[in-house]
Amino acid sequence: MNIQLLVEKQQFFFNSNITLDVEFRIRQLKRLKTVFEKNQDRCIDALAKDLGKSEPEAYLTEILFIRDELNLAIK
Repeated sequence: MNIQLLVEKQQFFFNSNITLDVEFRIRQLKRLKTVFEKNQDRCIDALAKDLGKSEPEAYLTEILFIRDELNLAIK
């Protein structure tokens, strides 16, 4: 996809003001949480490859933090 077209589509979407709706934001956060949970193992693998983090370290310093932040934002 053309980058300029993608930017224009995102600007149009943002300017539609749909993102102002709290329920919309909560739905999007819940979707993000679901995708994150489904890809948790991939995130742990990437943290090991990119930053040399062990699985327990990645889980305790990254995964739990992100999960808790998403849960807090959803409340």
